[in-house]
Amino acid sequence: VAQQQVASILPGIPHVDGVLGQGGDAYGALQAFEAAGRQVPIVIGGNRGNFLSWWAEQKAKTGYKTFSWAANPWSAASGLWVAVDILNGAKAPKAMTMPALDITQSMVDNFKNLKANEVAAKAYDNAWIEKTYFKQ
Repeated sequence: VAQQQVASILPGIPHVDGVLGQGGDAYGALQAFEAAGRQVPIVIGGNRGNFLSWWAEQKAKTGYKTFSWAANPWSAASGLWVAVDILNGAKAPKAMTMPALDITQSMVDNFKNLKANEVAAKAYDNAWIEKTYFKQ
């Protein structure tokens, strides 16, 4: 869908400096540029496997540089684990931080073999929650 939408507006846009993707649309956007025979601008990816594989390949071929970031799908699951720990008598912390995974140029090769729709993310499972916030 992203590829089709970007492809439909590209003819009317003479120059694009960058694209900010999220949720998998970065890969579709870059495919639209490639299909149109246009240089792919800086595309900020959404940590999806298809984008990360493409980026790692382009980095090796041309030195393409960019960045990838995505909201962490584990953040919602961690809320469940916090609730379970509280129900089991743990005292809730006043603040919790669950950083997203920022993938930089030097890290991308570590993610080049993800499946197309997999999301690179830090895991915030119950063991991590307990160790980090409840120290049990």
